[in-house]
Amino acid sequence: MSPPADRLLPPRLAGIDVARGLAVLGMFVAHLGDDGPGGRHDPEWFVIADGRSSALFALLAGLSLALTSGRQVLPSGIPLIRARLAALVRAGVLLLLGVLLVALQTPVLVILPAYAVLFALAVPFLGLRRRWLVVGAVAVAVISPTVIFALTTPTAEGRPSVLARLTNQADPVQLPMDELVTGPYPALVFLAYVLLGMAVGRSDLSRTRTHTILVGAGTGLACLAWGTSRLAQDSLGTGATPLTLRLVSAAAHDNSTPEVIGNSGTSLTVIGLCLLITRPTARHGRALAGVLAPVAAT
Repeated sequence: MSPPADRLLPPRLAGIDVARGLAVLGMFVAHLGDDGPGGRHDPEWFVIADGRSSALFALLAGLSLALTSGRQVLPSGIPLIRARLAALVRAGVLLLLGVLLVALQTPVLVILPAYAVLFALAVPFLGLRRRWLVVGAVAVAVISPTVIFALTTPTAEGRPSVLARLTNQADPVQLPMDELVTGPYPALVFLAYVLLGMAVGRSDLSRTRTHTILVGAGTGLACLAWGTSRLAQDSLGTGATPLTLRLVSAAAHDNSTPEVIGNSGTSLTVIGLCLLITRPTARHGRALAGVLAPVAAT
């Protein structure tokens, strides 16, 4: 007799659910936390959620796409078609929900429309191997911010940006329902997080070695990105052009290459740590998974 279908499914990864919960709670902190004088967070350390929680949210979206389309086994043929259709259906549902929330004038930046576009953009990449997903993520992280900034940054002489001149709008240009370039979560930049998440999802996430690599690589990327950004800004001073300053900045929601790399690093670190401390092969892992169950349930 064949085993029941549910026994053929791989075990659920508690650490990934905890990371998802932290991403959602981070979005609450970033958008709904009490602000102090001058728009600063109160307490000030809440600033840690700005930008990073939305990046973790997007990276986990890519990871989820990989988990639901075969994990380490690349889908092909009919399974690949099903995975692509499922992603497109998710994109459609999220787009409807996002548009509804925007129409209701929800007093936060709604990520769901951008999330929907990201699912649609990820569809062609579902059949790629892990190394090509990483290459794609790096290419997007470098090329997209550079091209977008070149189009949307005013000149050093004070002239409007290329996009402002083309659309007859004032800078910063925000095109209606544009989730690719001028929206608060530009999908052409956030695609880097999704592709990197898909690469992580194609890894063996049950191995402690994988968890350790994620923590080490993530910490290294974060230090490299934000350290390089700080050094570049200090060396450039105030005489640099607006485009150059945008390119080297790593502030929250700047969507620059340094910020994308830094956010990717912190996201990988969070995912690696969540998997490491909740691994079922260790006694403390099972205990911590139980303690963190409310976060995972979020």
